[in-house]
Amino acid sequence: VPGASARRLMRAFGMPEDRITTGLYSADTEVFASVRPLSQRPVQFAFVGQFIERKNVRRIRDAFAGFHHAGGAATLVMQGSGPLQSEITPADGLVIERFGEPRRLANLLNQSRAIVLPSIEDHWPLAVHEAAACGCLLILSEAVGSIPEFATQANARVVRASRTDDLMEAFRWAVSLSGAALDAAGKVSEDRAAAFSPARWATLFCDLCDRYLPER
Repeated sequence: VPGASARRLMRAFGMPEDRITTGLYSADTEVFASVRPLSQRPVQFAFVGQFIERKNVRRIRDAFAGFHHAGGAATLVMQGSGPLQSEITPADGLVIERFGEPRRLANLLNQSRAIVLPSIEDHWPLAVHEAAACGCLLILSEAVGSIPEFATQANARVVRASRTDDLMEAFRWAVSLSGAALDAAGKVSEDRAAAFSPARWATLFCDLCDRYLPER
């Protein structure tokens, strides 16, 4: 399974503790890596994912519009595709882009202060690992399953998916941090992300083969 949330689910299903291995997923950590401290990045937020109900994209738009109208000087780039994209139109401070190839996405994250993912349901979205590996702050809903792996009080804010005001407050938090606090938070994200990599997943897979298929 990917991490702690899925481990708890498997235990609830009755799976013995010694039959559960974590570390299933990983972003490409050769592509997704921090290239500049947070304090040197523009005040920009990024959403990466499908424009669908489950990703709560309308609430992202509405919360950013409220934050921006109240004087929040920032940009939000929403990159992805999906049936709701026609409803999320560019506006003052809001940029809409189609999915880019991985290096373009890594560049977007390295130009951004935080990833915004207030999903209604999201089990272990790779975008969170990608953003953490790029040293971003994390603004996540409580429904994001990878919170135990990547989010701490220093580098993240966890919001209620149903509350626009929670999301606006998270935007305000991200723009209020000092340069030192930003760089410290970015380092926390990078350190958390370092626990997952394709190499680690390959090692775990080989260990599982050795354990369960020893004759092969």
